[in-house]
Amino acid sequence: MRAMLIAAFVLASVRLSSALESYVFTDLGSLGGSNTLANGISASGRIVGSSELQGDVAQHAFVYDSGGMHDLGTLGGPNSTAYAINDAAGIVGQSDLLIGSLPHVFVTVGGRMTDLGIVPDGRPLAINAAGHIVGSFCVDAQCTTYSHAFLYDGTMHDLGTLGCPWSHAFGINDGDEVVGESCVPYASSYVQHAFLYKSGVMTDLNDFAPPNLVGLAQTAYAANDSGVVVGSASFLYTPGSPLAGPFNFGTPLAVNNRGQVVGGQPPGGGGNSAFLYSGGIVTALATFLPAGSPLQLASAMGINDSGQITGTGYDANGYAHGFLLSSTGPPGGGSSCSTLAACREALTGALPGVDAGGSKKTQRAARLLQKLNSAADHALDQGAASVGKKRHRWYAKAQAALTRLLRVARAASDRGTLGVPLAPIEAAVAGLRALLAA
Repeated sequence: MRAMLIAAFVLASVRLSSALESYVFTDLGSLGGSNTLANGISASGRIVGSSELQGDVAQHAFVYDSGGMHDLGTLGGPNSTAYAINDAAGIVGQSDLLIGSLPHVFVTVGGRMTDLGIVPDGRPLAINAAGHIVGSFCVDAQCTTYSHAFLYDGTMHDLGTLGCPWSHAFGINDGDEVVGESCVPYASSYVQHAFLYKSGVMTDLNDFAPPNLVGLAQTAYAANDSGVVVGSASFLYTPGSPLAGPFNFGTPLAVNNRGQVVGGQPPGGGGNSAFLYSGGIVTALATFLPAGSPLQLASAMGINDSGQITGTGYDANGYAHGFLLSSTGPPGGGSSCSTLAACREALTGALPGVDAGGSKKTQRAARLLQKLNSAADHALDQGAASVGKKRHRWYAKAQAALTRLLRVARAASDRGTLGVPLAPIEAAVAGLRALLAA
């Protein structure tokens, strides 16, 4: 097991703000040991990673939700790690089988951990909405030579390489587009290039680079559902456009469907490197730490479509802390409602009734707003049951309803069919999220 450091965790939630947005900062705590690493986040804000047990004798995969941190156990050995979670709560990671044995890839659905029989090479794994899994598997039984990128969709698929011995996959979107890295023949040796695997074909992302940037794309870490790819050395690829970069921030590690990018140092790195890139503006996530916090936020590993961010920071003694940053919207708007009644009034004002008569566009807007109003009522009714009872099952249901509400509203706004301004809806929902998290 990779050595980890020490210390106790104090669960803390502090609302902070910047010129861009306000955030609630939460230290995830631990499973009783000294260190916690957060690796991925779902649409509803559930987080997965690894945390040491009491005495630091082992580390276990965990899932964190409104009820706190839950130990996922192992496949029989001492250690496990969870890397990613999808919207259906499917979790992928790796676990020891026995002391001293090579780990296997597992998937957890409905609380049950299942051994897929795949021997990973220790690099991160990813899962999409369909439950398809990507990562890197050892090509020999003892994992002493090379590894190849794989896709598992019920059947194991070796994705091959870009013409050399090894490749590694790190991300997959809901369109089954896979991204990662592969060696590429160069002179009498190899260099490392980022790849995009789509429809059975692995493509070097440097094929899309202008002449002065060939070789910039070394590792692709993530792709959103629009096919936007991010990775090192600090590049961004948008389908139909040339490869862009390098940017003046750290390594991009994740991108959501709104095009917001987060990153920093890969796991194990230090310093205040974690960042958010949104709307052309880069923000250091350390901005949102409570005053006097000993933490340095080194890496942001995931961001969902609600703007919730997870990653890992380190305190002055080098102890690892998993964290969650939840956006509560722009200052003066996102967290203005301080009671459930005020939030209901704000949402009602943001989602007025629309006359069903008139043009087809107006009728479409009317039908959409009826759906949004229904979702808003559902979220608020559940919110009434969950305020002050974060461990209550209604808390997770309310957050999920709010996530659906925002997804529908943002998609309609992008298509130009919403019919009302998006910002007040986002602000009202953000206010309710902050109220639930208080």
